[in-house]
Amino acid sequence: MPLQQEQVRELARKAIEQGQPFYWFDELYSSAKGDASLIPWANLAPNPNLMSFLKVDGQSSGRDPAHRKALVVGCGLGDDAQALYESGYEVTAFDLSSHCIAWCRQRFPASEIAFLQADLFDSPDYWHGQFDLVLEIYTLQAMPIRYHQQACACISKFVKPGGKLLVVTRGREASEKIEGPPWPLTQDELVYFEKSGLHRIRFEELVGNEKSTPRTFRALYQRILSASLI
Repeated sequence: MPLQQEQVRELARKAIEQGQPFYWFDELYSSAKGDASLIPWANLAPNPNLMSFLKVDGQSSGRDPAHRKALVVGCGLGDDAQALYESGYEVTAFDLSSHCIAWCRQRFPASEIAFLQADLFDSPDYWHGQFDLVLEIYTLQAMPIRYHQQACACISKFVKPGGKLLVVTRGREASEKIEGPPWPLTQDELVYFEKSGLHRIRFEELVGNEKSTPRTFRALYQRILSASLI
């Protein structure tokens, strides 16, 4: 196992033992001191699964994204948020780590993205049901498995009637033994989004489309117009 991943797992293990399973993120961003090479998931470029989605979705919808609102869950260093902003969305992007958010603001000082520190499990009520597009890439897999169902429910709340949710995560079979982070999701776990009131439009299993993620699930959901918020 690469030294960097060993260090991340040690940070996560200690945080879990201390009953704060998510706050190791802020320690990691703080200790990196502006060196993105020390953040395992930071590629300093938009995720290719998002870019291919934007290309296809824009062509199929025939709609200009201007005046549509997007929310990026666990935004990391902000490249996906910037890609959505450049596509015309009004973007809100949040992360649990305040150091991460400060880093985003330094990287993209000219953009009008609202980079905010927030907790997925205690998000502002005024975000609920407000976004045309919600983006979740690799945040769920950074959480221990016991939090996946609750996290899916929290993410689903952000999607407005008629809005969409794009999920990209490492995938695994339920029988696979894992020692996270990351904790890849199973297809059964992705059903949590449907149990939270969303309709699955599309599911893809992508193999080898990214160097560091040999197996990836990409799923698109929508909240139908008549559905009430959970």
